Amino acid sequence: MPRVEKEIKFSPRPETLRRLVTGVGEQIHNRDVYCGFPRIEGVEYPLIQQNAWLRRRNGEYELKLVTESNRDGGVKVSKEIPPSQVEDTLDSLLAEHDVDQGGLTDSRLEPLVYVSTSRRRYTKEAETEGVDEFKVDLDRVRFWHDLEHGWAQPGEPDMTWLVGEIDITAKGTQAAKEEIDRVTTEYDLDTYRKRKVVTFFREANSDVYGYIPDS
Repeated sequence: MPRVEKEIKFSPRPETLRRLVTGVGEQIHNRDVYCGFPRIEGVEYPLIQQNAWLRRRNGEYELKLVTESNRDGGVKVSKEIPPSQVEDTLDSLLAEHDVDQGGLTDSRLEPLVYVSTSRRRYTKEAETEGVDEFKVDLDRVRFWHDLEHGWAQPGEPDMTWLVGEIDITAKGTQAAKEEIDRVTTEYDLDTYRKRKVVTFFREANSDVYGYIPDS
């Protein structure tokens, strides 16, 4: 059975964190560039239209296909494409719009948003069959339309967000859903119906937002 990933955002209130996490956690820093084709062979944002999210994380390309969620957010279910399959999957997605060109080296592939995340990660034992553990991430996220002088001197961010995230990878959608429901209820999480990058596009009045599937 394929493994699926479910994510949900929550407000990192102090009283919630006192119950949810212990210890110092693992410090992680990610620099992401979300990329897409604003227009290719007459088609506007063909990847975004299919809820396909291509990013370059710390220099390496990753591709996620969101199978549940929409512009309003909620629980996000996605399938992460193995690095070795990113190029072929990208070709297949473009072919859905009768676009037979493209790829990671195509000059029409452009940065859509730059994201820097300072993350404190905690690992917790799960209680649902098919789920071994779940991650609790506490993130300080900064967004830029473009970088003034690269990552070394990115300039003032266009938006900053402090957010918590529960991340569960499970053997099957039902197991992941059950564990997320359990965690949300047990710890009385104040959940957000938001997705980080989608929220940025909405708040920034970006034309990208209009192409994100609404169902």
